[in-house]
Amino acid sequence: LHPSRCRYLSDLLFKLAERSVIGLGANTQVIYTTHSSYFVDLHRFDQIRLVKKVPSPDSPALQSTITRFTLEQAARELARICDADPTNFTRESFRARAIPIMNTIVNEGFFADVVVVVEGQSEVGALWKLQEIMAKNWPQLGIVVVPAEGKNNIDRPTVIFRGLSIPTYFIFDGDAHLSGKGREAAKNRNHRYLRLACAPIEDFPDTQVNETWAVFRENLEKTFEEELGCLLYTSPSP
Repeated sequence: LHPSRCRYLSDLLFKLAERSVIGLGANTQVIYTTHSSYFVDLHRFDQIRLVKKVPSPDSPALQSTITRFTLEQAARELARICDADPTNFTRESFRARAIPIMNTIVNEGFFADVVVVVEGQSEVGALWKLQEIMAKNWPQLGIVVVPAEGKNNIDRPTVIFRGLSIPTYFIFDGDAHLSGKGREAAKNRNHRYLRLACAPIEDFPDTQVNETWAVFRENLEKTFEEELGCLLYTSPSP
């Protein structure tokens, strides 16, 4: 379906569920399943249920699990990450912070087996090319890489996906090369992401790869240059 038709259908189903359509019975319940990112909306986030088939120790057949995560829970987690007063973080404030980030591209994470959250499109392109070179076949494994479109935006998609028990990996730049006000902002951002990782707090962590997160001390480009060597890194493609 065209995106506009998806949104229209989503709105119609919501109205049916709210029983706001004239002539609809009072006991009508609407449940719909989807693999379309256009049907996932933070305005109705508390009504989302993630259903998965998982192995069971008690049966050879896969069992269905249903996961729910609320905006109140997301707000509390964001307050922890920011090391801030939780009373200043509400469901509405979290929604306002998350809506600009959770676009239809990022929303593909709701349907993934594993999500990798990165800063922007350049990181998406680099990681996707690496998996292609290494023949990892991420699409077959249900792995998606989504861009948060900004250094400061990685936490909200990660909080949402992890809250729904979707395995989520995130990667960020430590920006240790910055100076002045930019350096102070980078330090505070690093603290926030290290809390998200439940890792020891330090101003500018060294480049490292962990089980659920990774950081480049400066940035991805600088790491490539160091690993490849300046001459190979700057040489034009054949």
